[in-house]
Parts: sequence; C-alpha cells; structure tokens
Amino acid sequence: DQGRGFHRPAVRGQHARHAAVFHQPRQDPLDEGLPAAAGQPRFSRQAHCQPVAPGENGRLLVRGPNVFSGYLGDAPSPFVDFSGKSWYDTGDLIFERDGVLVFAGRLKRFVKMGGEMISLPAIEQVLEAHYSAAEAGDGPALAVTATADEQHPELVLLTTLTTDRQEVNQVIRNAGLSPLHNIRLIRQVEEIPLLGTGKTDYTTITKLITQQ
Repeated sequence: DQGRGFHRPAVRGQHARHAAVFHQPRQDPLDEGLPAAAGQPRFSRQAHCQPVAPGENGRLLVRGPNVFSGYLGDAPSPFVDFSGKSWYDTGDLIFERDGVLVFAGRLKRFVKMGGEMISLPAIEQVLEAHYSAAEAGDGPALAVTATADEQHPELVLLTTLTTDRQEVNQVIRNAGLSPLHNIRLIRQVEEIPLLGTGKTDYTTITKLITQQ
C-alpha cells in the first residue's frame, strides 16, 4: 500500500525476484529501508530512463546477483537499459530521504494528467476516510481508476455507496488535493471486484470501465 513501510530488521523481498534489495528498515512508517549490499538501486523518471533529482519520485530500478534473469517464454522483458547497464524495472515509485528509500506507490496506480503524476491510492484514501462510517460489510466500498485514453484520461470512481460527483469532489478539495484529482465519472456497482487475496482487483475494474 502507498506510504507503508516495514519495521522488522529483516531483508525485504519483493515478488521473490529481487529479494534482499533492502534491509534494516527504519522506524518511520513511510520508510522502505536501506539498500542492501546484494542489490544496486537506481531511480529514473517515470516515462524516460533518466536520473531524478534528490527527493524526487522515480521508478525503482535494481540489478545485482540476487535479481532474476527474466521470464520464461515470450513474456515481455522487465529489464531496461540505464547508464549503459541492464536494470530490472520494479514498477515501484520511490524517493530517497536521508539515505532511506521511501515507497511512494506503484507506477500503474498513477496517472499522468496535466503534467502531474496523480496518485489514485491517495484519492482512495481521502474518500475512504470520509465515507468510512457509511461503509458496510467486509469488502471495500470504493475504488478509483482511470480511463484508458493516454492523451486525455479521466478519473473514475466505482462505489457501492450513494453519492455524486459534486459531493465526492468537494471531499477531495477539502483534503487539499488539486483539481486534477477530481472525479469525472461515477459508476455504481453492487460490489467492488476482489482478488482471491481479498485485495481490490484493479484489472477487472479496468475491464469494467473499458466496457462502458
């Protein structure tokens, strides 16, 4: 989840493909941890493999003897060329603070709008906090996604709650988010699609939006 860190003094593995990239996490809940000797992290701009300025969000790229060599079959390569070397693109957005790596979110959960990277989880967190008293049952009551139009994407709210754009966007403004975070479409659903793990199934949600 966005902004979530690790508090155990143990090596962190992600998807088991580049385990031991980080170790000795700090106590701050936003901290991801310190780079471990077995992994070499680098940060690049979201759309281009270029270095980012200190403190700026960038894609986390890693390489080292503990990183897997690729997928079997004809799956697209997850590796990118950066600084003359091959790096594994984790799909994570990270920034560095006082030598500590801080997780900002998954790249696929960000949408570029008006030259700004909009965090969909940030919008969800604001709305979930506001509507928490109205939520019922064990599953989530809402999810935020975006239309597939890369040039002019629109933010879409799927929800089991009764609400409208005016109310939702007022909540977003009251939380201090910019107008770029405003919801353009609301789709009422009986339930939010879930994965077998109980987490929100954003792949199915994207398909639902596409089929509208």
